[in-house]
Amino acid sequence: MDTQEPLTTHESEIQNRAQSDINSQSPISEPTGVQSVTQHRPVSLVSAISSTAITIRVDTGNTSTLSLIHQPSPEHAPPDTPSVQNAAAEPIAAAQVDVEDVARNLPSVDFDVEQDDARNIWKDFRSIRRYWRGPNSGQWRSWKTQWPWLSLILFVTISLVLVICTLDLASRQKTGFASLGNPPEFLSKRPALEKALWSQGILYTTLPAFLMTLYTMMVSSSVTSFVELQPFLDLAKPNGGPARNTIMLDYRTYPILYSFAIAFRNKHTLLGVYMMLSVVLTVAVVPLTAFLFTDGSFNFDATVPVSLTTFFDETSVLAIPDLRLIMDFASAFRIYDSHAPPWTNGEYAFSKISSSNITGSTLGNLTVNITAHSANIDCRIIPENQYTVTRIDHIGGDIPAFTLQISSSDRGCTVSNNLNIRHKNLPYLQPNATYMTTWSTSCTLDTEYSRLSILSVLYNQGANALSNFSFISCIPSYWQTPGNLSMTTPNPLSNSAPSINSFSSNASDAIQFRPPVVSLFFESSLHTIGSFNPTSEVEANDFGRHILSLAGKYNESSPMAAEALSSAAEVLFSSIYSVLLSTTVMQPSPQPVIETGIHSRQQARVIVVSPVAYIITVILVAVAIAIISMFWYGMQPSILREEPVGILSHAGILVGSDLLETMKDLRDAPGYDGKMVRALKGKFLDLEDANCRMGNAGTNGAANFVFTSTAPVPAQRS
Repeated sequence: MDTQEPLTTHESEIQNRAQSDINSQSPISEPTGVQSVTQHRPVSLVSAISSTAITIRVDTGNTSTLSLIHQPSPEHAPPDTPSVQNAAAEPIAAAQVDVEDVARNLPSVDFDVEQDDARNIWKDFRSIRRYWRGPNSGQWRSWKTQWPWLSLILFVTISLVLVICTLDLASRQKTGFASLGNPPEFLSKRPALEKALWSQGILYTTLPAFLMTLYTMMVSSSVTSFVELQPFLDLAKPNGGPARNTIMLDYRTYPILYSFAIAFRNKHTLLGVYMMLSVVLTVAVVPLTAFLFTDGSFNFDATVPVSLTTFFDETSVLAIPDLRLIMDFASAFRIYDSHAPPWTNGEYAFSKISSSNITGSTLGNLTVNITAHSANIDCRIIPENQYTVTRIDHIGGDIPAFTLQISSSDRGCTVSNNLNIRHKNLPYLQPNATYMTTWSTSCTLDTEYSRLSILSVLYNQGANALSNFSFISCIPSYWQTPGNLSMTTPNPLSNSAPSINSFSSNASDAIQFRPPVVSLFFESSLHTIGSFNPTSEVEANDFGRHILSLAGKYNESSPMAAEALSSAAEVLFSSIYSVLLSTTVMQPSPQPVIETGIHSRQQARVIVVSPVAYIITVILVAVAIAIISMFWYGMQPSILREEPVGILSHAGILVGSDLLETMKDLRDAPGYDGKMVRALKGKFLDLEDANCRMGNAGTNGAANFVFTSTAPVPAQRS
């Protein structure tokens, strides 16, 4: 025996630990005077190639040797040269290596912090721990079943639950959790892309579904790893498990929609729950996520200060505005149902309203308590027996042919006027001509100041006869009416006037007043505008023509009816007055009046569909509980010492087992067609019910599948 140098303190400590570990192993039969312990490395062909059995022999002559790898005989290989023995080769003797030499070859560990940093110390410590823990430290576990990955999935699951619950709460409290305002600039420049991604809501429907798909893939990756690991977990149990749950089990061969039911049948309850939740995530949660968010329109009210920038200025009519244009404008939007001019709804005229607090491009409604100005006429159809008509013929001339003098009393005020009838060149086969006139009559204070009268008659030139007399007398009145004005606020950048939506008047608070200048100008000028067309069938001033046109809209079959004329006159009088005020009488105020308005803005917002959110949340909570159980499930012992990579790893597990010998015999039997499972079922009647487990047979520690006594021995076919 060669003289060895004295061991250092560190080497002596490692040698003592090795000797202690050797004494703790179960002895295996060896030649006299030799005690051996075998620590078996992975039961896999790849593992057998990469790391073979570690054998420590200690003889009684105080000579200790350690074999880290199998080596060929000294006569077939140079000394101290490692080699790998083929699985089909005969057993070889383990090379003898001194424990002291092994200790010297171990990574040197220097615990002096002043010389080595903490990283090197931790690396050396892990190397020593991995070496001395032996086969127990070699159990392989997929990274998808280990705590870092499971912790990440659990964190994502809890985050999803919290996010959905938070968004649902915010959606219910704030009528949506996000605003669908103007699209981003890069989308607004591309209308087609904006319509596809923004206007139709694809962004907030597909993005959550995409994220949920990624999450489902994370969960499914761990579930798939447990599915692949399950047979090896059952084989690692002391009594093993039935062949259908071990060597013949592969859940991947079943359709994913009901493979979890097979797991429940095989009493793999937790695995069945994992598989079922994975299916639910795929077929239910991911599609539902596309309907988790939707859009809705909501009104948001805000109190804003507003300024009334115009006021009622009577002196403005002294400039003699063009009443013909005003009358044409008023009758046009009444007859053709067009929009009224700014700051009037056709009945009331309003002060101009502005507010610097209304910003943004989103349209909204502004409601302001305001006093509006208006004018009405109370018309009365005078019966034929209450007025007198005198015809005065003009001898020797056709212009006019004759004159009608009419007189009556309306509610204490005498009204009278003359109507000239002329012969007209009427269109072919048109026998009748319509004559109409309107006028104003001053009355006393007791009889409501004035009257507005309308006379219409149908003249048949051929028969020189008059018919269809209509005599209408109206009392004008002027009002200041408070109420709530609602209007649409335009885009501040457009410089356009707001559109009047409605005016809710407080009729009980209305005040009647008669502006002397405006009323005098309006009532006197209204009847002075006229035109003459000798070929027209209608002979009237402009106000009468507009009344007749509007009456034809109300009563197409009989526009000359007194009721239709009365209704048309009442509407048209109010409209002309409101347009006059909004365009002429309302002048800029030197000191704007400050009022308070309510700005109502309709906004499209993204909301959470609560029923869908509740369903997804319940499923995610169940997934979170399942993931917590995966921490324990992944710690179960397994027979794997490395990741099963391809056919090579699976074949290595069967090396040396009795099942492999049986399979070899079946393969070599005549008539074998390559279908091994069917051949095994043909040889063994109860193959699926027979238990299989891992066993150590022989001194080489080969992995063997054995049929335990807990199940009937499979019967062979004769």
